[in-house]
Amino acid sequence: MARWIQNISIPGEKCVGYTIIAGWLPWNYKCVMTIWSDGSTPLEQLIGDIRKITHREDKSIYPGSTVIYRCNSDGVSKESFKGTPSQEYATREEAQEGHEMFVRKISARWYV
Repeated sequence: MARWIQNISIPGEKCVGYTIIAGWLPWNYKCVMTIWSDGSTPLEQLIGDIRKITHREDKSIYPGSTVIYRCNSDGVSKESFKGTPSQEYATREEAQEGHEMFVRKISARWYV
């Protein structure tokens, strides 16, 4: 069981969920971050154009993704970002449910 769980509200449409989970040792924290990218910003449109040019229309690339990484108590990564997508989602609702599922699983089993 986690020592504490903090849901952080980030304004904007891109962040579905951002949660810091504290383990029982004072230096053990994990961050669960779920983002949603619908291709509306210029950078996202550029990435989409590059995929089209390079014929990388990969069906496994979804607009929603959850990343889990080690962090400090403020949610800042301790070392260079080494988080890898743990789950990808096709809809925003799936992303919200997936974020909550990861938070429940990590907080229930994480005792270190």
